[in-house]
Amino acid sequence: MMLQAIHYTGLPGKNDIVTVQRPEGASGGVEIQTYGEDTYVLPAEAIRLLAADKSDPRLFNITQPCG
Repeated sequence: MMLQAIHYTGLPGKNDIVTVQRPEGASGGVEIQTYGEDTYVLPAEAIRLLAADKSDPRLFNITQPCG
């Protein structure tokens, strides 16, 4: 599950801009989902883990980073 870089620009009253770079050799893409005011960037490899409740979706929240 790798994302090389995520660039996020939250624009008040407008659509957010998200640019994602995957490392060379990474397979699959990413899915960008918005729920309420939170935006998630989900690598293809993470979707199965999230569906099986084996990963924490907060790890992929780019508007409310954990840690």
